[in-house]
Formats: sequence, structure tokens, C-alpha cells
Amino acid sequence: MAVSPVLRRLAGPGAVAGAAAGGLALVTAVDPYRPGVYPGCPVLALTGRYCPGCGVLRMLHSLTEGDVVAAFDMNPLALTLVPVLLAWWLTWAVRAARGRERWRPPPAAAAWAVLGVLAAYTVARNLSGGGWPAPG
Repeated sequence: MAVSPVLRRLAGPGAVAGAAAGGLALVTAVDPYRPGVYPGCPVLALTGRYCPGCGVLRMLHSLTEGDVVAAFDMNPLALTLVPVLLAWWLTWAVRAARGRERWRPPPAAAAWAVLGVLAAYTVARNLSGGGWPAPG
């Protein structure tokens, strides 16, 4: 039995969606708010400073439980990126289904802008003295 060309083109977006769903299922089932359940952040362990990803597991857990306020408190940057990533994935899937899937790297200015936002966010969350936007 031959696989439809559309299904073949959707293999990449489907694999990413499956991996994301599996990860969300794990984070929903295994509470990251309990200490020692997941490994700690290596950046925090080595430097004592929060990285841009600190609090993402707790943010995702809170989000899957419908607590947007707690999710925002854990990692506001990652929470604001959720709809952006969903829109990017949806665009990728639609383009793949239509046969227009050709990956092009983002412009250099966009990459530098992302790095700048991550750097500013990292500084802000570490200058707050453990307050917001540091993960609680």
C-alpha cells in the first residue's frame, strides 16, 4: 500500500507534534513542582544564575492545568513564545501539506534579535534578586 504524498510531506510536522504531545503528557503526569522529580538546570547548578529556560517545565505543567497566572510567573518569556511556536508549526504543516515545504533560515537580523531578547531576559531575571521574573 502506497503512502499518500500529502501524508509523506506531513511526516516532519507530525513527528514534531507527536514529540511535543508526548513531552506535554509527561510534564502533565509528573509534577515538576515536586523537588527531585526532574534533573535541575545545569546553568543554575554551575553559576547560581537563572538561564532563559529555568522554570519552563513548571510553566508547561501550570499551563496544562489551566493556570495561566502560575505559568506566567514561572517563565513569562517562554509562555509568550507558546503561541508563536504554535503559529510557526501550523504554517509549516500547511506549507508541507500544499507541497511548499522548503526550509529557509531566518534572516540574520532575526537571529540577532532573538539572542538580544534572551540576553536581556536573562539579565532581568537575575537582577531581580530572586523576585519576578525569576522562577519561584
